[in-house]
Amino acid sequence: MKQLALRQLYYHHDYDGVVAAAMVQAIVPSELELHPVQYKPNLNWVEQSLGPSAGIVDFLYHPAAAFWVDHHATTFSTESLRQSFRPDHFHVFAPEAASCPGIIVRLPWFGGGAHWDDYVHWADVIDSANYASPAQANDLANPHILLSNIIAEIKEPDLLAALVGAMAREPASQVLELNLLQTTRTRVLQDDLRIRGHLSQRLQLRGQVAILDQSDLLIPYRRYLAYECYPGIRYGIGLYRSEDTTIVSVGENPWNEPGPVHLGHLCREFGGGGRRATAGVPMPADGNSKALATRLADRLNEALQSSKP
Repeated sequence: MKQLALRQLYYHHDYDGVVAAAMVQAIVPSELELHPVQYKPNLNWVEQSLGPSAGIVDFLYHPAAAFWVDHHATTFSTESLRQSFRPDHFHVFAPEAASCPGIIVRLPWFGGGAHWDDYVHWADVIDSANYASPAQANDLANPHILLSNIIAEIKEPDLLAALVGAMAREPASQVLELNLLQTTRTRVLQDDLRIRGHLSQRLQLRGQVAILDQSDLLIPYRRYLAYECYPGIRYGIGLYRSEDTTIVSVGENPWNEPGPVHLGHLCREFGGGGRRATAGVPMPADGNSKALATRLADRLNEALQSSKP
């Protein structure tokens, strides 16, 4: 089997994407040119020009990619792209997978070892929201949960690239001790205290949906706080900032029964996408994200009402 030869790697800017990027970096002999990417309004991803040796992990399909791995149901921007896709060992679509690292670790060309066991396990847990409880999801004493929050907080591509390189070599507990992460680590812990101190002002209950508005704070989205406060709700919607974009995130309560709506398909109606149980819509910072959150909550409540026997 041929070896994976890449010069550039595009990866989704979250825990799942960063771990996947680190796994690829670990087996590529030269240092990769790394590009974090995010979902944005009017992204026009397939119109982006990629180099001849460019790869993508945990992000939308691009027909020019020499290497691509993803698991999102809405990864193909058009039906024609989905029909033209031809899978092989270096072009893998696995919508049933909990995370991209969970796909990569099983591919025949990946020669990883025990170093990746915890990273892959927690990528599966974090990206599929398969936590034992809301308390575990918010447990910043867990190095992987803390690292996930730190990744969401980092804005500098060079710092992310250094983090990818460190994760390719070291376990999460040692990565967290790096001097380059200490400022961000302290800020994440302080921000946790900050949002919890004003949670009642930010959290709105609308039927069986809780809406958490943290769009005025430049902090990672705390998607599981709603389920700590309202464990019986079926869905959570969050508004949070990402660069010059406001993300309206929608998720099922992982500790309740599955809802009747495919959230990725619902969000695609409004210019977003995602998977069945978690999805989102990126909006311009000056867009009416609060109105969209309310509309999505109403759609979800209507679907829940209609699904009753």
